[in-house]
Amino acid sequence: MHEHPLLLSHAPLANIQADALIVPWAEGDGGPLLDALDAATGGVIRAAVSRGAFTGRAYDTLTVSVTDASWHVRTVVLVGAGPVATCGATVLRRVGSVAGTCARQQRYASAAIVVRPALATPAGDVDMAGLVQAIAEGLRLAEFTATTYQTTPSRLGPPAAWTVVIPPVDDSSPESVVRLQTALDHGRVLGEATNHARALVNEPGNHLTPQRLAE
Repeated sequence: MHEHPLLLSHAPLANIQADALIVPWAEGDGGPLLDALDAATGGVIRAAVSRGAFTGRAYDTLTVSVTDASWHVRTVVLVGAGPVATCGATVLRRVGSVAGTCARQQRYASAAIVVRPALATPAGDVDMAGLVQAIAEGLRLAEFTATTYQTTPSRLGPPAAWTVVIPPVDDSSPESVVRLQTALDHGRVLGEATNHARALVNEPGNHLTPQRLAE
């Protein structure tokens, strides 16, 4: 079993218990979420967006301290998700990986990431389960470290304990908690299986022989 299971939460952002809150941010993003985050960070986020210091360009990051004492989390990290029209599962998988790597670089013991929805279908449906699965897979992919045979240890810290936060969403067909949990588990398994395959690829041929691989 993995040391840190992925958890789901529907709690308000101010109530999230973590060292850092990661928020995927598309180009031109805004609305109530920007208002809430900006208020919690003393106006720093809106100022950075207004002057173009952070635009939401894919995989750029902006780290800001939370000044609102009513929030439990003390750090917010925005991760660019690019144009909103292309901000689907593929992009959010990479965003999850960027978030996971950022958490390891900063050595956060715990972190939370908000599932920002892609565009709804014409019928108003948002595939939240697909986005949850993509982010979970990305978080697990970021845990891989290919340093088994290196003399220099990795500069990354250990993986954080992650919470995946489901915000309120206008969705014509909202998924059940059970479906979202299943999607989270699928993403976790896919990421862990990929990391296992990557570890096998890194094994020297004289160590991982065909016979040992078959066993």
